Amino acid sequence: MQSLRLRKGVERRLSSGHCWVYSNEVDVAKTPLRSFVAGDLVEVTSHTGKVIGSAYMEPNSLICARRYSSQGATELNEQLVEERILEALELRQKFYSQPYYRLIFGDSDNLSGVIIDRYGDYLIVQLNTAGIERYRDSIVEALVSVLSPKGVLLRGDSRARQEQNLDLQASLVFGEVPERVELIENGIR
Repeated sequence: MQSLRLRKGVERRLSSGHCWVYSNEVDVAKTPLRSFVAGDLVEVTSHTGKVIGSAYMEPNSLICARRYSSQGATELNEQLVEERILEALELRQKFYSQPYYRLIFGDSDNLSGVIIDRYGDYLIVQLNTAGIERYRDSIVEALVSVLSPKGVLLRGDSRARQEQNLDLQASLVFGEVPERVELIENGIR
């Protein structure tokens, strides 16, 4: 895993839990942004080399890296995504009696760039950055492993995807999804 070195004095925000690394915070003399491609995994370090966490790169964006772990050298793989899904699921089940909710809400659930809505046995997934798009298969496999859905639809119409010139089409990535899905919210069908 490559290193992404920060400039002196900018690590405080990240050390306190923020997920984003801005391009003007990177020591580009030591870690030039042009040496990365979207989705490259990096170990984010302070100017002194202290590890701040692991992130995936978005080198052509103002938010050039999105942290997904406060630990160094952590792979963004199916196992990590499963852990994030299980944490989110446990929290949602405390507040919702039915399986109709936003299961993953990006940074809030330590999966920056990912939104997953659950409609009973069906999942709608949005991957809103070029970097996280590289991990689509791991995300879908983790969802299938944890939730055993009947279908997973990848929604591709977000403004963020459009701004990054990503595919804007919806696509079925697992099982089948009917044209209409009944949902229950606050006791109403």
